[in-house]
Amino acid sequence: MIMLPCAALLGPAISVEKVYLFHVISIIAVIPFFLMLRDSEKSELINRNKAFWLIAPLWFITSFIWAENTSQALRFELQLLTGLFCLFSLQVFIRNIGDFNKVLKALGVLFVIHLVISLLEAYTSFRLPVSPISPLVKSIRSDQWVQNLNYPSFYENYPTSFFWHPNNLALVTVCSLPLIFSSKIHYLFKVLAWLTSLIVIIKAGAKAMLVLFSVYSLAMLYKCISTSGKVRRAFLPIALVFAIVGTLFWTSLEKEQKHELKQSFVTFSRYAAILPKFVANQFFDQDYKLEFHGNTRERFLFMEAAIAEYKKSPLLGIGAGQLYSKKVSLHGREVNLTSIHNYWLEMFVIGGPFFFLGYIAWFVWISFKLIASNDVRDRSFGESMILFFFAAPVMSSVFYFLPKWLLYGLAIKRLQLSKQ
Repeated sequence: MIMLPCAALLGPAISVEKVYLFHVISIIAVIPFFLMLRDSEKSELINRNKAFWLIAPLWFITSFIWAENTSQALRFELQLLTGLFCLFSLQVFIRNIGDFNKVLKALGVLFVIHLVISLLEAYTSFRLPVSPISPLVKSIRSDQWVQNLNYPSFYENYPTSFFWHPNNLALVTVCSLPLIFSSKIHYLFKVLAWLTSLIVIIKAGAKAMLVLFSVYSLAMLYKCISTSGKVRRAFLPIALVFAIVGTLFWTSLEKEQKHELKQSFVTFSRYAAILPKFVANQFFDQDYKLEFHGNTRERFLFMEAAIAEYKKSPLLGIGAGQLYSKKVSLHGREVNLTSIHNYWLEMFVIGGPFFFLGYIAWFVWISFKLIASNDVRDRSFGESMILFFFAAPVMSSVFYFLPKWLLYGLAIKRLQLSKQ
């Protein structure tokens, strides 16, 4: 009950080659899982909150029929089943609200450790061995692309913590904010966690995540000021402290990181402004003239190549795993697709419109039920889901990102426990 979700949050932090701690614990947990599943009520697993994830693996197994690369399709299916084991193990092993709170406390401890490690990586030479910046990573990962990793020197100041990449780190940090704010810890610890999270996200150079963090934080600040007299009285002293801390923090940043921070809102706004026109051009044959910003040009190239492949099978999608390690001819050049940097478009292209609409319907259903609840903790999970929705396209892909499956599993279980 405790080890599986903790191992899911750790992800590649404890791993050798492509074998994670989560994989080892999952193998150990299979027999207890099915023994406890046998004694569970069928309605706990087969209901509207989980039905989509019972159908999804069957849909992608069917897609083997039209998938061009069977080995990639099989790899995709195995990754999906691993993620689903994470999701459903939470439904089986967590029996009541006491169990649920124990899991959250354990994950909270890991989150604090993650923030500490991130600060150490940002301000010292400390690195976890699995970090792509670590000199030890090439001795525990033999992948050719890992052996060829070569980052600029200023990347040594980018934290990655448990999550391999700065954007992965920033996504987990942003999506954890609502759970921190809804916890029962003292408000000073909440402020400290918020401030540390802000520093970590800035040091990670995650532009879009910083925008999401800022928007959500301002919304929470407005809510607190409008509902609490204590917060209104303390606002000016707190603002002064943050101004002093912010000034000191700014001077600690590397030149490249200062430039990225200045460009965050500009890059994000240009990306958001072009995206609807880009989609209209690709899917509806509109003729908008697009001016791509330098930092987003490559992402749009990947998305255009993926859409070009989708048009070959517009009804069913191109099939499980068919976007990975694929070379696409586009405008007289070859685009090497390893990922398209837009998770929702990735799911649409691979699974087709029926799968995608089912996925979005499930996501909206769960998020709405959580947000509409009268329980503060329920709403915090709903807010985390919404933050994840907007944050997911920033990463190269979150399909096999275990913290995503952890969030989904906890959100579903929270709904079930609240109903009870």
